[in-house]
Amino acid sequence: MSYILSIDQGTTSTRVILFDKYSQIICISRRKHEQISTSQGYLEHSPEEIYGKVVLCMTDIAQQMKRKHIDISQIQCCGITCQRETVVVWDRATGVPLCNAIVWSDMRNMDILQLVEARLRKANIDIQQRTGLPISTYFSASKVLWLLQNDELVAEAVKNKTCCIGTVDSWLLFKLTQYNENGPQFKTDVTNASRTQLFDLQTLTWAEDLLQIFEIPQECLASIQPSSSDFGVISIKPFQQIPITGVAGDQQASLFGHCCFEQFSSKCTFGTGAFLLTNIGQELQISRDGLLTTVGFQLQNEKAFYAQEGSVNSAGTALEWLVKLNLTNSIDNMDKMIDTQNNKSNGVIFIPAFSGLFCPHWRPDARAVILGLTLGTSSANLMYAALEAIALQVEDILEVLRKNGVQTPIMAVDGGIVNSVHFRQVLSNIIKAKVELRDMVEVTALGAALLAGLQAGIYKDLDEIRQCVKEDVKVVDFQEEEQHYCTKLKEKWQKSIERSLNLAE
Repeated sequence: MSYILSIDQGTTSTRVILFDKYSQIICISRRKHEQISTSQGYLEHSPEEIYGKVVLCMTDIAQQMKRKHIDISQIQCCGITCQRETVVVWDRATGVPLCNAIVWSDMRNMDILQLVEARLRKANIDIQQRTGLPISTYFSASKVLWLLQNDELVAEAVKNKTCCIGTVDSWLLFKLTQYNENGPQFKTDVTNASRTQLFDLQTLTWAEDLLQIFEIPQECLASIQPSSSDFGVISIKPFQQIPITGVAGDQQASLFGHCCFEQFSSKCTFGTGAFLLTNIGQELQISRDGLLTTVGFQLQNEKAFYAQEGSVNSAGTALEWLVKLNLTNSIDNMDKMIDTQNNKSNGVIFIPAFSGLFCPHWRPDARAVILGLTLGTSSANLMYAALEAIALQVEDILEVLRKNGVQTPIMAVDGGIVNSVHFRQVLSNIIKAKVELRDMVEVTALGAALLAGLQAGIYKDLDEIRQCVKEDVKVVDFQEEEQHYCTKLKEKWQKSIERSLNLAE
């Protein structure tokens, strides 16, 4: 039997999973890492802690394999998927980080955006046409520019071209391959590169004029490869010499894990945020309606598949905030609380814009508001309003796709929140589409494994992947009798969005 090792490095935790060819989980290990917030709007991770948690999880997997009498030599390849946009800077010679990683949701770079916009106007560059991404705190390039202006150690290293600037995938690749005879591999894939705002979607290369805008030497950036290709071999025991043959950003890995290989097939992953991706095929079409255009995936020696994406920056975060207020013991307990009520949100509208609004609004000045509170409002009502808020943000994205001629009668979903029976029904009712939940919950890690397995020859083509990952799915259909309620809810939601704007200090 052949096995595939998959490393899934996320915003709050790291998973390492051993899959067999048929997408069955054989072993799994998970470790959380610290969320470092030194100031309002700041969020950092320790790169060394992240790598350390990856190694600990890999060690756990080796021990589990030993207990199951599976030999390390049966692992044919390794795939890596990771949180996107998060910036890591480290010394090229020593592999030591020069600062903490700046996380994708960090907003310290907000003031930098005006400078970037002025430079783009002067250079007559349409950055969204080139990269598929609007100017936002979300993406990597302006985070790097902030470091150059505020961190002397980073600025000096960039000036001397002695550092590596990368996303989490390139950091992990560098560390996992560092003890090989030919030295560490400093590489990234097209999906992660396409989230930096330094990547030309047409040429699939770093854009030299954008590098100048953001003051980043190309020598400090990783080389770019297809998502399914040869990235190097692991050098740490006991997994040394296992080839790393698949790399993708977490949402693109999820798209691949859901087998969204055909044009207009869609998925939505619900985690810290919510991320809806639709495969738009191999012809590049830049969205101008608040959606992001990105690389979906690229196989070796083939054209890239593009995707349009709508990103919601507060999904699970909204529910975790309610847990933090002791309104419930846990997210898992949410359905039980809601079962005790029969009045849904009881008129409450929750806009969870804790760090602004992403697609399709792109308003970093928005802040969270709760409207419609009365003395009769219960904690269950607030929980239900949070579920509606998450679904309504997805509906905002789907409405833009519909205007662009993309219909989504079925939405494949994954992530912790979708385990809630109430949320699946709320989502189906609000987006007026079937919601499809697979038994496999680790779809992101699976996507990285499938990309790796394809390059390693475990799968001969995409059709074989489809055959090997077939499984039962739970399908929730929308309730026609709830459509009047949902229509009124959407109207109130749009009016409430306006109340959340211009609140940032």
